[in-house]
Amino acid sequence: MTSLTVSRQVAVGFVVSLVATLLLVVVATVSLDQVSSAKDLVIERDLRLVVDAHRLEANLADGAMHVRGYLLTGASTEQAEVEASRGLFDLIVADLEDGVHSDLGRRLLDRIVAAGAVYRDASDEGMALRRTGAGSDAIETAAATRLFP
Repeated sequence: MTSLTVSRQVAVGFVVSLVATLLLVVVATVSLDQVSSAKDLVIERDLRLVVDAHRLEANLADGAMHVRGYLLTGASTEQAEVEASRGLFDLIVADLEDGVHSDLGRRLLDRIVAAGAVYRDASDEGMALRRTGAGSDAIETAAATRLFP
């Protein structure tokens, strides 16, 4: 009789360890699925923000180049490129506003937009000086103090 009790104990222990193992597998599988979904969400959402931030940085550099070109040459093509660059800036900012999902991100984007407005006003002043035929000294002074300090 004792051997029957021992064999039952072994069987019960085996069943308990089997159930515990199966439970562990189920918990691990569900956790892995949730982690994978969260990772995919972060990659999808944040990668778009990184790409848009790089687009914005390239756009700002391109716009500054065309402002400088206009100040140097007064060419209408440069002025048109400045306007095109400003339009693209607004589109990229709209894309970023759609994708930003944190308060810090929104505050940083607000600072970028505010700095862009200040730069836009300063470049408009410099370009207006160029259009009115102001001397190169006046344009250089305005550019050095407001545009490219």
